[in-house]
Amino acid sequence: MTIPLLCVFLAFLLIWFPRVLVIVAILKSGERFDNNHPRDQQARLEGWGKRAQAAHNNAFESFAPFAASVIVAHLAGANPDHAAALAITHVIARTLYPLAYIANLSSLRSSIWGIGTLATTGLFILGYLKLGYFLSLLSRAWGRELVTIEDHEVPAMHAIPTATKKNPTALAPNRAIGLRPLRVVLYGVEGVGKSTFASQAPDPIFLCAEEGAVGLDVARFPTAHTWIEVLEAIRVLTHEEHPYKTLVIDSLDWLE
Repeated sequence: MTIPLLCVFLAFLLIWFPRVLVIVAILKSGERFDNNHPRDQQARLEGWGKRAQAAHNNAFESFAPFAASVIVAHLAGANPDHAAALAITHVIARTLYPLAYIANLSSLRSSIWGIGTLATTGLFILGYLKLGYFLSLLSRAWGRELVTIEDHEVPAMHAIPTATKKNPTALAPNRAIGLRPLRVVLYGVEGVGKSTFASQAPDPIFLCAEEGAVGLDVARFPTAHTWIEVLEAIRVLTHEEHPYKTLVIDSLDWLE
């Protein structure tokens, strides 16, 4: 379980803290707890008991947006450190909120409420920014235009290396038994020869995120430093003619 999801559970538990104080206030008023008409009985409370009931109601109101924002950030794959910091901030704010409310510190209470609300808003923004960024990358990979949330210039990829005369009909239609493309993961310590082994694949082209393929006489894209460059290279391979049969991604940990 991630920290933000754990914070959702803690925020749920915090709903009931002021409720306990409401019951204490009812019992101290000399009345027995009226389970038939609890809302009418709560409406008759005065002073700190009435404020505790208001804090309890507000906890319900704040919980739903917070839980939704955590889910949005989680599903969108937002930065986990930023999401955790915002979720913890919200829980701390919601812990202090009923204390300030019951103590009748209105200005402090409002400030704490604002901090918690900003944390929830920040989680929504984290999720939507990540989701919008992902959609922009996906649209570019499939050759479609989309206005991205982030205002940045997409670096232009170098043209794919031109086909050689060695195999001018590489993409010509032919009759053969259909084979499913292989997806191979090579695992090994640094320097064991993974890149060299991959260079022996049929007509390879390298998409490098590090310098592991230095010294190999292979076709390659410029070193990718962003996901946009990675997806752009894949788009080129899927939408433009070329003589290559194998895409070598070097390496997965650097690509991550």
